[in-house]
Order: sequence, then structure tokens, then C-alpha cells
Amino acid sequence: MREAAGFLDRWRGLRPSPKDWGLLLKSSSVHSFGMRCDLWVCGLQGMRVVEVRRLRPRRIVWLRGADAILELPIDVEPPPVGLDLSWLDARPTDPLRHPDRQSG
Repeated sequence: MREAAGFLDRWRGLRPSPKDWGLLLKSSSVHSFGMRCDLWVCGLQGMRVVEVRRLRPRRIVWLRGADAILELPIDVEPPPVGLDLSWLDARPTDPLRHPDRQSG
């Protein structure tokens, strides 16, 4: 999964990503104009899945209550509603100081 950093990332959507990756958008709405195939749109609230919808090309979707949206390719199984995805966002700030890499 990668996070859309700006306008260009949001505009490109899933197009530059590997086939099984998702795109995290800090938004409650997305569109599929310019897309040729369906995709999964998962509404997140605090990294917990609150809604999952299939988005067809040339459509707009607004997921009420979502503070972020995870876009997934249609051939990837979407996460179930209620699943906490906060572990995806747990990155060490300094990989050299990560506890697993400390000499003992």
C-alpha cells in the first residue's frame, strides 16, 4: 500500500502501482473517470474499515464518515468491514534504530 502524497498521485490513482497494491487517499470521496476497469473502494475511519464498495468506471463515490479511502484492484479481496488496518501504517521512523535491528 502507498499513500497519495499530492494532486498527481491522486490523479494517477492505482495506475503506476504494482497489480496487488492499494492506494491510500486522505479523502472521503473518489472518482473513476479515466479508469477502464472496476476497483474496490474501502472507506476508513481511523484506519478501521467502515464501508466497502465496488466502483465502476466513470463514477463518483462519497463514503460518509470516512476520513480516508483505500483503493484496491478489483482482483484483490477487499478487507471486511470492521477490520483494523492500523498495522499497515506502523512504520519505524528510523530503520537503523528499529528494535529488531539493535545489537544485543
